[in-house]
Amino acid sequence: PADAKIIAEGLSNQSEQIRIESAISLQRIHALAVEDVIWKRLADQTEVESVRVELAIALGQYQSDASLQALCLALDDRSLTLNLAAADSLRIMTGRDFGIDARAWLSWYEAAVRSQEDPFALGETFLYPTFRREVGFFESLAFWDPVTFEDPAAPRGLLKTGRRTYQDDAEDGKP
Repeated sequence: PADAKIIAEGLSNQSEQIRIESAISLQRIHALAVEDVIWKRLADQTEVESVRVELAIALGQYQSDASLQALCLALDDRSLTLNLAAADSLRIMTGRDFGIDARAWLSWYEAAVRSQEDPFALGETFLYPTFRREVGFFESLAFWDPVTFEDPAAPRGLLKTGRRTYQDDAEDGKP
């Protein structure tokens, strides 16, 4: 999480590929210091669609008014891919599902805030997406080198897990 600001600086790089990779990296790190950078970049309609889609996914881990508003704004974009990514992030944040209907999301949110209920109370734990595919026939024959895929997990900094690493001990100042 300490590197989140450095990674977020990549969102302003001229290279589209660096911006995409920065957005994907921010899905795996939770740091409140970069939330504003993420939603502001998502709201920038001059940004390419692929970067905005990855930012919409990353924003699903931040349960705040600004993130919800930015995702609702993304629902009105012309890109269906961006609409679906934003709707999925909103569903994870709130535990509700209004699809890609921005008006329904905003009216529900306004009613929840007005009635002083926590709109994020039913939200799920954000798990960053990973890639999986079918294992091919010849790959399954290679028993000495099995194909493994990464499992979705919570971003570093979002939850304290029971499994500690040497790096955790070093960050805590323990030998």
